[in-house]
This record gives sequence, C-alpha cells and structure tokens, in this order.
Amino acid sequence: MTRRLAALLLLVPGGFLRAQEASVLVGATHARYADSLAGSGGFASARFAVGDRLRALRTDLSYSAFTTGGWALQTGVQATILGGHGPFIGAALGGSVNTYSDGAPNGSIAGGPLIAIRVGPSLGSLGAAVGASRRIDSTWIGLGSVALRWQSSVTNETAVDLGVTGTAADTLRFADLAAGLRWARGPLAASGVVGVRVGDLADGMWGSVEVSWHPVHLVGVELAAGRYPRDIVGFAQGWYVQGGIRLYAADARRSRTTPVEIRRVDAHTVVLTVRVRNVGETLAIAGDWNGWTAVPMRRTRDAEWSVRLPLQAGVYRYALTSEGNWLLPKGVAGVDDGFGGRVGSLVIPF
Repeated sequence: MTRRLAALLLLVPGGFLRAQEASVLVGATHARYADSLAGSGGFASARFAVGDRLRALRTDLSYSAFTTGGWALQTGVQATILGGHGPFIGAALGGSVNTYSDGAPNGSIAGGPLIAIRVGPSLGSLGAAVGASRRIDSTWIGLGSVALRWQSSVTNETAVDLGVTGTAADTLRFADLAAGLRWARGPLAASGVVGVRVGDLADGMWGSVEVSWHPVHLVGVELAAGRYPRDIVGFAQGWYVQGGIRLYAADARRSRTTPVEIRRVDAHTVVLTVRVRNVGETLAIAGDWNGWTAVPMRRTRDAEWSVRLPLQAGVYRYALTSEGNWLLPKGVAGVDDGFGGRVGSLVIPF
C-alpha cells in the first residue's frame, strides 16, 4: 500500500543483479490509503521483471478491495539501462499511476542519468531525475530529485543500505534520509528501513518491516508493516499491515536443459554446475553464504561451468559474475534482493 515518487525509484538497484520473474502475491491488508478509504480488505498484486546484466525492466500492479466497499488500484514501472565495467553509467526511468474509489487518477513520472561504482562488497550510486506529477486535485506540477545511495554487506547474512534523496516539486523542498538493514539465512529473510524527512511535508519518522519465508523455490510467505510520509500528489501520511503468499512462475523462455544442477558430495559440500552462454573467459559465483564474495568456477565444457561449494541444506541467494558483469543463466527465475535488484534462488536439498 505504499506510494512513492517516481523519482525515488531511481535509487539504483543493488548490484544490478537481474533475472526474469513473474509472480503473484495474494493476501489480506489493514491500511489507510486516503482520508476516505481505510480499513481491512483483501489484495492481489502481480510483478513482472526482465533483464540482462545491466539492463532491466520491472512492472508492478496491485488491486485492493476494502470491506467498506472502497477499492484502490496501483501500478508502477521502473526501467534501468547501464553500461561499462566500473563506474557504471546510464539512465533510469520510473513512474506510477494510482486511482481509488471516489478519487481522481494521480501519479508521477521521472527519469534521468545514473552513475554507480562497486568497491568490494559495496555499491555506491548517484542519480538525478526530472519529471511531472498529477495531484489528486487533477493539477499538474513539475518535479526534480537527486538521490545518493550506499549499500554494503556487513556479514555473510547482513547488509546495510543508506540513502538520501532531495526533491523539489512546485514550491515544495524536502529531503528524505533513510537507513535500511537486511538479514537472510536459508529460506528466511527480514528487512527494515527507517527514515526521516526534513523540510516541507515533514511529519515525523517513516519506515517499514518485512519478513519472508520461502519453504520451496517457487512459493513464499510474506508479512509487512509500515508507515509512509505525505507525498506531493496530495495524500496525507498513511500506514499498513499486510500478509500474503507469493507464487513464482518459471521463465517462459526456460530451456529444456536445466540451467543449474546440484550434486551433493557430503553433508557439507555440493558441486554446482551452471549452463550459461555468451560470457567471457572467466566466470565466478557469489552468494549470501559468503558475503557475496566471488568464487571462481571451472569450465568443464562449452557453456558449462562447475564449482565445489561448502553448502548445507537450505535456500540461498546467488548470482554469477564475468569480467565485471553480473548475470544469471537464462531460465532461472529471480527473486528480489531487498534493494530493488534481482538474484537467483538456490535450493540445496538434504
């Protein structure tokens, strides 16, 4: 139920880790969407993401029906194109459209340049955007923003995310300072973010907490709660609590040959084999089991690479890297890395 400025979507995704994803989340919510629309209800949302290395497109659609009879429809899109081997340079475009019962359609669109640099397990980015917003009173205003973000792995299981975004819209001037923390171990993951706004539209602290559990590869249970600040389209601050089940669909272009194979050596070791084409002379794998430190893989035949990993039974997130580019094999369904990026999910059996 959160609403964000399109410009805020330009905080560059963590790690540029992309893959295909099509998923549906169905559940219940208790939220305040507008002054005239609040209470409990059910919701269904769909997400589609597609990308290749440093290029990605993500769309989200959510519909909520309240027991009071009201409804809300939210849509959003984010596109990112980056190039280079560090620093990464490119552009991003983000937008959202929202409408609800007894209310006029509203939303924002903005785009601009991005630059990012990776330093070990850390990623820093700077983005700027200009665009326009349609308010709930049907008036249009221009907007601009600058966003600075730093993400880093602290331990094998924990990562931090720090950011500041300055926004100018019509006569409004304000800045949001945010700090996030993510933890993941096997099939469990938790994340939280807390922020404060200074300047116009300031109304105290905002933030959210999310918990997810993926007992199997394509099914997840998600719980979330939080508070969001006032925004430039005219909505006051709001809050929400929601929970649901997310179902992932396999990539429609998935090869008949399994792109990832796992062979257990003993209770603590597996041999992982991936099939991926159009990579460089070297390939490495990184995951949340070692703080996203790249481990070299060995080419066993054309488009096939293997590596021995010390992994016990569980669910892990991972991605591949070749000559500075991050990627996943085609046919691997992606999951959210918690920072807007896409990573693979690796299920190690008992």
